Amino acid sequence: MLPTTWFETRITLEQIRENFSQGQRIIRIACGFFTLKGWGLIKRYTENKIVLILVGIDEPGEERARTALIKEIMRHLALGRDAERRQNVIDLVERIEQKELNIVDARASSHHGKLYLVDNNIAIVGSANTTGRGFLDQIEAGALYSPSIIEKLISENKDSFNAAQIQILNQLIESQVANYIKCFDEYFRDAHDITQELLILLRKWLDFSLPWDVYLKTILALEQIPFVKNDYAKKPVSYQQDMIAEALRQIREHGGSMLVASTGLGKTVMGTHIAIQLQSEG
Repeated sequence: MLPTTWFETRITLEQIRENFSQGQRIIRIACGFFTLKGWGLIKRYTENKIVLILVGIDEPGEERARTALIKEIMRHLALGRDAERRQNVIDLVERIEQKELNIVDARASSHHGKLYLVDNNIAIVGSANTTGRGFLDQIEAGALYSPSIIEKLISENKDSFNAAQIQILNQLIESQVANYIKCFDEYFRDAHDITQELLILLRKWLDFSLPWDVYLKTILALEQIPFVKNDYAKKPVSYQQDMIAEALRQIREHGGSMLVASTGLGKTVMGTHIAIQLQSEG
C-alpha cells in the first residue's frame, strides 16, 4: 500500500488529473519530453496554480540541447492533428504572459526523470512523459505518494494501526515528497529558462491563418474568374465556377481541357461561360 502503484495505459493521466485538481498553489512537472498535446490533456487541472516544467533528455551541449527542445516542441505542434492544439497554444501563451508558467531546459544535464508534484504533499513518480503518447497510448509504470494512501490504508484496516504508527506512515510520505521537491527545485534552478523564447515562437504560430481560413482563401482564388459583360442569362453556381476556372487554367497551360460531369450538373452553362471567357481573351 505504500505507495500506490500501477503498470498500465492511461492510469498516470488519471492520477495526474485527480491529484492536480486537489492542488492549491504550485504544480511541478519533470519529464523527458513535452508536447502541446500532452499539456492539453492536463491544463484544466492546473488552473489557478503556478506551473513549473522541467524538460530534459540526454543531449550533449547546453546550447544545442536548448535549441533542440524548442524545435521539438514546435515540430510536434506542426505535425499535430489534435483538434485542440490551437486552444492549447493559446492557453500556454496566456499562462506564460500572466507569469503562471515557466518551462526550463535541463537536457545538458542528462535529466530524463518523470515526476509530477502537487504543492508540498503529493508526488507521482513514473515513466510517462508529458505527451499524448505517454498519457494515452503507452503502457507506463507509476507510483503515487500521497496522504490519501494513509487514509485509505486506515479505512481498510481500522483496528490495525495506532496513532504512533499512523504518524510514522505520514512522516514517511512527507519525507519522500519533500526529497523529490528538493531535488526538483535544485535542477530547476540550474536549468536554462526557455519560457520567453518559446513564448515568441508560439505567438508567431498563432499569427498563422487557421486551416479553415486558408481553405476559404484557396477556394476564392480557384473561383476567381474575370467578369466579362455578356447577354447569357444563366450564371454559374459555386461548383460550376470551380470547374470553369480549372478548365480555363488547363486551356492556357496545355492548349485544351476535357470537362466530364454527370447529367444535370450544367455542362452547357459551364461550356458557354468558358467560351465567353476565351472569346474575351481573343
